[in-house]
Amino acid sequence: MNGESRTLVPLTDAQIDDLADHYDHHDPAFAQDAYRVYDAMRGKGRVVWSDRYGGFFAPTRFAEMRDAWTDWETFATRPSVNLPAHQGAERPMIPLEVDPPRHARYRKALAPMLAGAQLASLEPKARLHVNDLIDAVVDKGGCDFVASVSSPFPTRMFMELYGLPLEEADQFLAWNHGIIHSHTEDPSLETVKRCEEEVLARLAGLVAERRRGGGGGILGRLLVDQIDGELLSDEEITDMSFQMFLAGLDTTHSAMAWQIYFLSTHLDHQRSLREAPKTIPNAVEELLRWEGLLNVRRTATKDAEIGGVTVPKGCPVLLSARIANHDPEVFPDPELVDFERPNAHRHLAFGSGVHRCIGVGLARLELRVLHEEWHRRIPEYTLAPGAKIAAWGGNLAGIATEVPVRW
Repeated sequence: MNGESRTLVPLTDAQIDDLADHYDHHDPAFAQDAYRVYDAMRGKGRVVWSDRYGGFFAPTRFAEMRDAWTDWETFATRPSVNLPAHQGAERPMIPLEVDPPRHARYRKALAPMLAGAQLASLEPKARLHVNDLIDAVVDKGGCDFVASVSSPFPTRMFMELYGLPLEEADQFLAWNHGIIHSHTEDPSLETVKRCEEEVLARLAGLVAERRRGGGGGILGRLLVDQIDGELLSDEEITDMSFQMFLAGLDTTHSAMAWQIYFLSTHLDHQRSLREAPKTIPNAVEELLRWEGLLNVRRTATKDAEIGGVTVPKGCPVLLSARIANHDPEVFPDPELVDFERPNAHRHLAFGSGVHRCIGVGLARLELRVLHEEWHRRIPEYTLAPGAKIAAWGGNLAGIATEVPVRW
């Protein structure tokens, strides 16, 4: 079953060559034809150089990408996991921008709340929320999937985890958008900084409220659990919550939007999910491989070699799951979307090593429940005629506008 390229607005050969030579993952043109640029980069070597943002290296193969991701001693998360550095640059996002051994303290605190029985207890709530959103559109014959489902669903789950009122969901979405997607619109980063300050203030206030008045949920646990004999400070809990907010809202929303976009234009794949819902978990993995979303920075702590290229101490390296997951050395015929691909789960959409996404279980739960309920209740759907889909590039790739579907 063939899967098309993500080309939304085709670039000329000259534009492809220029972007491959001067790779800029934030460039709006690049975002519309990213995978042809990646192919051109891969043809230039296993590791390429870009002169953007002061200069950085970018591996183009799965093996080098995974090695750099797992070698935290050589390729560190500080000063930032973003290129250029903005969110998390002054106060680290915890645990994402903290390396071992300190990293283990925060991982120990969060991991039990995002796995096992705790995770299973969230499934009924996830089904309730996604069905509530489907109820609002099922009889209308169509909707903008982004506005109706993929934005509100993960946001509702975050609000559920933190015991926040749903009335604040739109504000949290606006903050998330400003931090992750405003770099091109506002290169001064003033929007990023303002949104960071506002959401951190809200989260700090929430932590203080819960410290005074108690309460359950993830904050209740973080406030009372001792890690290696010590309580977490309010600032540590605030920064951990900031990381959960960024990852929990935008990453899952972006994955959902890309996946429904794909399925709306590949009806055989869509039908297979309806006819064989037991295939949905592996289909989710394959769709995460097909569109891996992540572009994250690491910084060399010493002179190092990767893919036969010397990376000087202090130089950034950009790790892209999007490139790695289309490496034909690991995933033969990578543009083919095959829901029975035996190694689909090897993708790097959640990163690798000690910094592999701690919310991977929650993300998989939300994606699985979405596909189970959406394809159980919504008839065969297609992309609306004349729809113009635009993409974000940046540190987290996503669909920038809407995904209008009709049934």
